[in-house]
Amino acid sequence: MRRFVLLLWPGCLFPSLDDLSASDGSAPDGSNDVVVESSSLDAGDAKVEAGPFCPQTNAVLCADFDETDGGGYGAAWGYVYAPGTTTVQESNAFSKSPAFSLLMSTTSTDYSALARKDITFVSGVTLEFDVRIAARGDNCSIAHFSNGTGGLSLNPGATQTGISEATTLSDGGVDYGGTSNTTFVPTDAWVHVIDDYDRTKNRLTVTFDGTVAFDYTPTNPEWAQGTTVTVAIGIGSSSNTTMYFDNVVIRSR
Repeated sequence: MRRFVLLLWPGCLFPSLDDLSASDGSAPDGSNDVVVESSSLDAGDAKVEAGPFCPQTNAVLCADFDETDGGGYGAAWGYVYAPGTTTVQESNAFSKSPAFSLLMSTTSTDYSALARKDITFVSGVTLEFDVRIAARGDNCSIAHFSNGTGGLSLNPGATQTGISEATTLSDGGVDYGGTSNTTFVPTDAWVHVIDDYDRTKNRLTVTFDGTVAFDYTPTNPEWAQGTTVTVAIGIGSSSNTTMYFDNVVIRSR
């Protein structure tokens, strides 16, 4: 039975990444929107690109989207969700490193995602990437962690930035939490993001261009107890949002 958990911030929605596991290729909401999933990943598939931005140790996945193979990056990520109202494709309009980046855009309150599921870790996991927000609706989310009973979402809004936490309860309900501050992620500028979860401290630390914006302690006890996590980049449910991703690295330790 699939759970549908919404990570909430004002105007920002994203499904639980547990729902990004449909083996039948259907979308998390049961629709027939475009979903690409690969269940036959091995170590050789993990590093999409092996450029200087990709560390040679602890890297689960590296992608700078320069292969321009019409979406083949999905084979290494394992999951691509791109409903008809969104665009997910390589683009040379902007790139942090030559010559392509990943363009994600939506004109409706829908979401899109590239996810690497069930990453094994001992002490922590890190998602590092460059992002350029060209346009945003009310709010948008760009990075997502899920641990099986809930998730953490990073949401750079128009006036504030927040971390949303959603936890599925034993009775089927959902407990929401999170934090926000006035950190602003600019429009039309590349920003380097590091989203790091340290299991030994039960702490999610987020930095923008080297400056710490959040040190957040999740309330869901499974974060400190679990050993697998699903990691994704994408757009939460935010209308009229366009962004570019480049030089994505996922590391586990």
